[in-house]
Amino acid sequence: MLNRALTLLNRFILAVALTGFIGMLLTTGAQVLFRKLAISVDWTEEAARVLFITSVFLGIAVAILERRHIVVDFLFNKLPPRGRAFVRLVFDLAILVLLISLLRGAAIMVEVTWDSFMIAMNWMRTGYLYLGECVALVMMMLYVTLQIVENARAVWARRRETDPEAAQ
Repeated sequence: MLNRALTLLNRFILAVALTGFIGMLLTTGAQVLFRKLAISVDWTEEAARVLFITSVFLGIAVAILERRHIVVDFLFNKLPPRGRAFVRLVFDLAILVLLISLLRGAAIMVEVTWDSFMIAMNWMRTGYLYLGECVALVMMMLYVTLQIVENARAVWARRRETDPEAAQ
């Protein structure tokens, strides 16, 4: 049940991120076209920036869930399975601390910028940009927490297999 819910959530986030990325490409292309035609369309730069930032943050969340983020694992692969699980656990805990810090900062920015509006898109609050970051950071935290649980189980399972006292 949990795996199915995560799969659906992941597909939804991926679709939103992809839509945002395509929107960013279209608005950037429109901006170039309008400049060639000497037509002033101010909102395209801001829209492209908002769509880019949101799609990148959501894309990072998907990469964390699918474990497709960049990893330098030369030394890591030399470790035994329990050691790898332990190192993953330590790294994931460090990542979780970083994400909590980023979420705190983004939440402060939502509060600070909520009453201000984008310059060219005066109908859009600046706080929406940071609110999108908050949503993506919460998703990243969820995915990292799931990985922490998985790695802790791997470390504990290995310990129980090798330590007869821990099995009792």
